[in-house]
Amino acid sequence: MSHFSKIKTSIYNLKTLKKTLEDLGFLCDFNQNCIRNSNFCESVNFVAINSHQTLGFYWNGLEYDLVADAELWPANTSINSFLEKLKQHYAINTIVDKSTNDGFSLVRAQSDIDGSVKLLIQKWN
Repeated sequence: MSHFSKIKTSIYNLKTLKKTLEDLGFLCDFNQNCIRNSNFCESVNFVAINSHQTLGFYWNGLEYDLVADAELWPANTSINSFLEKLKQHYAINTIVDKSTNDGFSLVRAQSDIDGSVKLLIQKWN
């Protein structure tokens, strides 16, 4: 039987989460307040949609939980690998945003074979 899971993310900034989801190819719909499967509608704050899946995000008072139906998850990736990718891109966007606010600019972002990302950020006086 299909059911929704709420997965903790450690993500708390809505603006950065929205940018991260868009970077990953999702469109965010803040007018849709539930995510549906064949049996149920789970209440969420917004949904993120791409050509393969629909995700819900729910504010639990401290952070956004990812709401998804594991049985409807695409076979070519796992929820955990998607969550790691989401968190990595969220961290990169957080660093770049905070650095930009402090007068720095992103010079280069380099992805390595092992999945790590190196950022070169500089500030001119």
